[in-house]
Amino acid sequence: MIDFEPKDDNSSDKFLEWTGKNAGAFFLNIKSLNDIMLHKVPCGHFVFNEVVNLARHKKICSSNRRELEIWADANGKARLKICSTCKP
Repeated sequence: MIDFEPKDDNSSDKFLEWTGKNAGAFFLNIKSLNDIMLHKVPCGHFVFNEVVNLARHKKICSSNRRELEIWADANGKARLKICSTCKP
């Protein structure tokens, strides 16, 4: 697993680079421990025509979906949401 923290000034670029090299992998978008969503690379939620901070919220990434589900179960305070756009 790899994570991208909003406090890292380069996290958006690093996350974009990771997604470019890891098609078919998965990531958690963590807005809060009550709001965690599982996505699959690529996901339309993270494709923009303008410059945005893709890592505005913490991301935890892995090629192993189950690994992320276990993390969310152990750390989240609400049920893990599944993206209806990319349908991981």
